[in-house]
Amino acid sequence: KLKQALEISLNNNDTLSMINSYENLALQFLQSGKFDQAIKHYTEAIQLSEAINDVESINYILNNMLITLNENNKNSEAIDLFNEKFVKIENIHSNRLYADIYYNLTLIALELKDYKLLSEYMNEYNRIQQLQYNYILEEKSKIDKALATKGVEISYWITRYNESKNIFTDVSPLFLSFIALLASIIIIYFLWKFFKNRRKRENKFEPIFYELENGRYDHSYKHNLFELEQAIQEKNIENINSVFQKLTDTYHRSKNQKDAQS
Repeated sequence: KLKQALEISLNNNDTLSMINSYENLALQFLQSGKFDQAIKHYTEAIQLSEAINDVESINYILNNMLITLNENNKNSEAIDLFNEKFVKIENIHSNRLYADIYYNLTLIALELKDYKLLSEYMNEYNRIQQLQYNYILEEKSKIDKALATKGVEISYWITRYNESKNIFTDVSPLFLSFIALLASIIIIYFLWKFFKNRRKRENKFEPIFYELENGRYDHSYKHNLFELEQAIQEKNIENINSVFQKLTDTYHRSKNQKDAQS
């Protein structure tokens, strides 16, 4: 599959994919103990990275090659390769990779018993580690300042919330009593007005009810009374007026008949 991926990237002239394929093949050869094949494919990958000036990729592959050469006792070749290929562009994103490279170089120099190189590589490794440490401290300081600022904002809003929550406890009890009394008076007034109007509506029908219920008029008033009672329960003003009109008509019609008979 890795070889197929390499063929596809070669056919498509996709440099980045080719670099990735060569690296994967090199790792596969290393795992199977084929050291020479691994170095060959790493070399292909690093040359392609140089062709497109991908510094990060160059140094990443270089670091893998240093490890591979060191594990196979090719320490002198590793030093030569480093001197030839290493590209130094210091930035915070590359420093960790640089630290890894110089760490591996210290191991190589130690095995070569080249204490001058060992001291040089160790000093550079420590310098880069210090840069990393300083960067971490700076980032931590920024985070602390941001949190402190945020803490002030949070404290402000908590205070505002507590103030708003305590607003009713700060109001004078006498004022609250006055508000409660005023609300009670308003409620009593509207209840009184409601029952008064209801009583007026009921009284509207009393004269005719009296005439009819005493049996002075022998007509279909009972049915009309039943309809009126239903309309009142349903609070249907239109039906109340309609039934009342029927009762009024019945009353006048019966009264006229009574007068005519007398």
